[in-house]
Amino acid sequence: MKKIVLLPLILVFTGSCIALISDSKSMRKSIFLRDIHKGTSQYLYKQITMDENSLIVEEITFDHLGDIEYIIAYNYKNDKLDTEIHKDGDKNIVLKKMYYYRNSGKLDKIVNEGLWSSTFEYEYLENGGYNEIVFSEQNKQFQRHFSSNGTLLWEYNFKNGFRNDYKYDDSWNVVEIREEHGEGSTVIRHQNKYDAKGRLIEVLINEKPSSAFIYENGRLKKEVSYGIDGRPMSEMTYNYD
Repeated sequence: MKKIVLLPLILVFTGSCIALISDSKSMRKSIFLRDIHKGTSQYLYKQITMDENSLIVEEITFDHLGDIEYIIAYNYKNDKLDTEIHKDGDKNIVLKKMYYYRNSGKLDKIVNEGLWSSTFEYEYLENGGYNEIVFSEQNKQFQRHFSSNGTLLWEYNFKNGFRNDYKYDDSWNVVEIREEHGEGSTVIRHQNKYDAKGRLIEVLINEKPSSAFIYENGRLKKEVSYGIDGRPMSEMTYNYD
């Protein structure tokens, strides 16, 4: 479940995709979003609550009017994620995710029940890497291959035969994605810029700005995302309680 190496928590917004990584320094994190492209005012977009062990126990997503759009509750057993309960804005359960582990403690499978029913199964390799295979109605949909540190190396779509391969820099940020598809292949190059403390401060995709990161008191404070034309599209601000 990247943004994908467990790092301390950052929400990374790229286009319409947000990746969640946890932050051990706070019990609650609030993310405020401003759509620069649409000219909307900043609003509370997401609130994340963590327990005393810094495990995420709840995420609440809001729309620009302040109404709840989505709720995820995380339940743990023996410090391992046991279930996720996903609810819509009317608090109807739309998805239940159940996690199953092997005697070794490694994740064996994830079963999703609800609007997006599927099963994720895990195969572990001698070199420490592993495969994640996604089934829907007992048919293989996707396969993802990860390195021994949990980094996604390639993924394959069984439905259309498309494949993506990923390359990383020394900090395990993507530097190249090679997409194999019906029309041949496409290479998407990422350039990552870091500050003197080794923190990611800017990402360029095919030499155009994609994301910029601003830090305050050692934590991520603001992120700006750019469109394919290089213009700023959205801005997220992080508050820590």
